[in-house]
Amino acid sequence: MGGANHDEGIAFALVRVQIVPIQTEADYESAVNAILPGHASDVVALYPAAAFGGPVVAYAFFLSDVFTCTMRRQAQWMDIHHARPYLYQFSRVNGFGAAQGIGAFHGTELPYVFGNFIPPFTVDATDLAISQFMMGAWTHFAADGTPTGTSPPEWTRYRTALDNYMQVADTVSLQTGLSAQRCDILSAWGDQLVRDETLALQQLEH
Repeated sequence: MGGANHDEGIAFALVRVQIVPIQTEADYESAVNAILPGHASDVVALYPAAAFGGPVVAYAFFLSDVFTCTMRRQAQWMDIHHARPYLYQFSRVNGFGAAQGIGAFHGTELPYVFGNFIPPFTVDATDLAISQFMMGAWTHFAADGTPTGTSPPEWTRYRTALDNYMQVADTVSLQTGLSAQRCDILSAWGDQLVRDETLALQQLEH
């Protein structure tokens, strides 16, 4: 069982710009190239700064998709090899994340999984309902390998052909097509990098 938060990249982007600013298109390409070498111009074209309101925001969206698409690709590989993957996206924006303008940021799912909304996290009836669902799903998965408990909705295993995942937002629902268009592109580039690195290692061994 795996997934990512809707706004995983925001905090990482904000931290990075404190160390190495992203002010120009060249800065943006350099930041992207450190993550996906050889595809900086492709990524900038896929996440154009003008469309996202600036290079930092575009970079944050790209980082969020790196998390999301990696988990989706992992689920696809597990499905291909006849494992039983369960995929989710956590999109519930806690009051703290809303106040700070950072959405469903990295790590914001943890109070819901463990049911401990300590400051600065806030809690209301919706947060408690989502937490109950997540605690039940995680506990059930630990017990027998499936996150579907006694309460709906049913969380079905990931199938590549369906591209199904559990969306955990203000409500919980089974959805399909998790950032599919962008993830298919990013995953193809990532797969190629893995193949290139594997070939390079094999050549070094010989």
